[in-house]
Amino acid sequence: MNLTTNIITAASPTPAAIDRAIRNAARSTRRVEPSVSHATIWYALNPADRADYYTVDTLRGTCDCPAFAREGVCKHQVLVDDEIAVREVEEGMESAADEEAARCCAF
Repeated sequence: MNLTTNIITAASPTPAAIDRAIRNAARSTRRVEPSVSHATIWYALNPADRADYYTVDTLRGTCDCPAFAREGVCKHQVLVDDEIAVREVEEGMESAADEEAARCCAF
């Protein structure tokens, strides 16, 4: 997780702010989805109201929510980072399964 310094404000979040963001993410009901048109943009969606969302830019390390503006870190970034990590693991598992299937079926 890259929650050290964001390039927009050059602010370094305090350890307490990072801890708070992680705790808030664990309790959050928001879902995150990648943008279809921009690889580094993700949306943190409210499941009850899809019009209620925040935009997370993974390239810049920013979010457009009030907590990020105030503290330089937010739960939405944590949620996106977690989802990216899960997807990377799943893709790795699928790739390994495909390689194993190709290897066993080649004989």
